[in-house]
Amino acid sequence: MIPVEVTLHGTLRRFLPEGRKTQRLEVPEGETVAGLVARLGAEGQVWIAEVNGEVVRFARPLAAGDRVNLHGMIEGG
Repeated sequence: MIPVEVTLHGTLRRFLPEGRKTQRLEVPEGETVAGLVARLGAEGQVWIAEVNGEVVRFARPLAAGDRVNLHGMIEGG
């Protein structure tokens, strides 16, 4: 298992305990961003993923200490 820090933005916060914005998680080595999203139960809700400040594809594998930011769809009116 490797440690990653995940930050969920906007309405995605509902996928973390007690409405937290950021949480440190242990994930299996080789876990991808898509796997992390699935682990959180947020499939189909995340539109943009950043790892260490860089926008990445969901197939990107995570490494120990990565900082992951997940963003949902932005709506306007």
